[in-house]
Amino acid sequence: MLDLKHPNLGTVLAYCTLGPADEIARVERAAHNRMRKESGWTGWRVAEVGIEDEEDDLVRMSVRCEPMPNAYAEPLDLIFLMDALGRRRSPRLDAFLHACGIRERCDDTREIQGRFFATRNGAAAVSDFAPLDRALS
Repeated sequence: MLDLKHPNLGTVLAYCTLGPADEIARVERAAHNRMRKESGWTGWRVAEVGIEDEEDDLVRMSVRCEPMPNAYAEPLDLIFLMDALGRRRSPRLDAFLHACGIRERCDDTREIQGRFFATRNGAAAVSDFAPLDRALS
């Protein structure tokens, strides 16, 4: 087991060369997660979009997102509420659409599928959405 509290370069190189692959992958994920906390941004691809009717003339839009291949993150599920015509919607939904590159009106959820964007802090606020290049820089 690699001592992560006091490693030196020689120990790390020897471990990465000779150590078990699953342990090396665990160390790589830990390092990536630590760096992600520093940069804060993770890249995502919209995999699936679903629409369900809710009470009070509202519609729930569920967005399933897959992390970028090197992100070491679990899939992300985003939920947005809006009226049936899409006129009354949250600034958070507008931020998500803008991050996906949709500047104008979105009439069909198929326009969102396959798009890329970035988030931080679990995508809780408007400022937590950005274009994908934010996660790549």
